[in-house]
Amino acid sequence: MFRKIKKFAAIPLTLALCLSGSSAVFATDNTIVDPSLPVIEESGDGEGDIIITPFALLINQSVNFNGEGTSSFTYSGTDELRFYLKNTGTKDIYYKVKYPSGSYLLGSSSSGNKLSPGDHTVGTYDVFGVHGTAVWGTFTVYVYNDDGSSGSYEVSARTIE
Repeated sequence: MFRKIKKFAAIPLTLALCLSGSSAVFATDNTIVDPSLPVIEESGDGEGDIIITPFALLINQSVNFNGEGTSSFTYSGTDELRFYLKNTGTKDIYYKVKYPSGSYLLGSSSSGNKLSPGDHTVGTYDVFGVHGTAVWGTFTVYVYNDDGSSGSYEVSARTIE
């Protein structure tokens, strides 16, 4: 009789442990994801944000600026680099992305690429495959507008490993 009670008592205890709150969230592939880390998912209609997984994240930042702003991230990977930039301000912005060597991944010394308010750009670049270890180091994202007014942007980068 006592053995039956112990067996039945174990079922509610197991169920309670399974249903209890936990700081970890389990993803569908059985990996543990820390909810305090940023995970941005892409929607299928092209209007969503870009997938940024926490383990490969190099930068995930929102920036407010007056006239110009800069962000930077360090790359030391061997696979592709995915870059995302969104104009969250009310005026056009221009952007450039520099390699650690000072040459340009995006834009040029004389002009930047344009983003209208609400627009975003995303690209995947085989920087290591093309340049090897010369790309290891700090990339600089330079954002500006043409009238010195306030603006804002979101920037994310990750490795595709």
